Amino acid sequence: METTIRTASLPLHFIPTDQIGTAKSLQIDVKGLESELRKNVAGEVRFDDGSRGMYAHDASNYRMVPLGVVLPKCAEDVIATAAACRKYGAPLHGRGGGTGIPGQTVNDGVLLDFSKYMRALLHISPDEKLAQVEPGIVLDELRDAAKPYHLTFGPDPATHSRCTLGGMIGNNSCGIHSVMAGRTADNIESLDVLLYDGTRMQVGQTSEEDLERIVREGGAEKAKSTASYAPCATDMPA
Repeated sequence: METTIRTASLPLHFIPTDQIGTAKSLQIDVKGLESELRKNVAGEVRFDDGSRGMYAHDASNYRMVPLGVVLPKCAEDVIATAAACRKYGAPLHGRGGGTGIPGQTVNDGVLLDFSKYMRALLHISPDEKLAQVEPGIVLDELRDAAKPYHLTFGPDPATHSRCTLGGMIGNNSCGIHSVMAGRTADNIESLDVLLYDGTRMQVGQTSEEDLERIVREGGAEKAKSTASYAPCATDMPA
């Protein structure tokens, strides 16, 4: 079964890692995509009408029904999802708590919901004033964990009890205390980033010396690596 995604603006068609094309619609083999995801993703893969309808909206007034929904259990699931979407030419977007009002988390591609499984506080270092988290962790969960050390995460939007750090990073969220502590981008030490073409990289602050060295060594094209994946350390779905 194929479905057509019609777009108001010209989409990008991905073949395998090149971005070309000017068509106003994308023909996608949804059954093939779903099968590929179920084969390689340990988390939940939902293409039923009920799940798609549930994820068709967020806190905004916008409504767009996604092709399907993936709830990854680990980074390898995210890599596998991106690989499947790339193979079948399907758009891919992420979702945190769905608390944004401009409609950032509604789209008609494949939706990644990090909030159910990838929500761990991996490490907190009071001396360095740093925490390592997964994108689905809720802001208040991080703040509660930091509170015994007399620390907090400065940006605090009104939805702090339910917004996720991944969503805050995507929106560069602020809040009333951002005047004192800065926006979310000002409070990020580094990010583990996966691009649609499979490139995975660690990004953070780069000094002028480091930038010059990267350029001398050939730049990002030489330094990048294409992500490979193995199943999560859990049982794969039958």
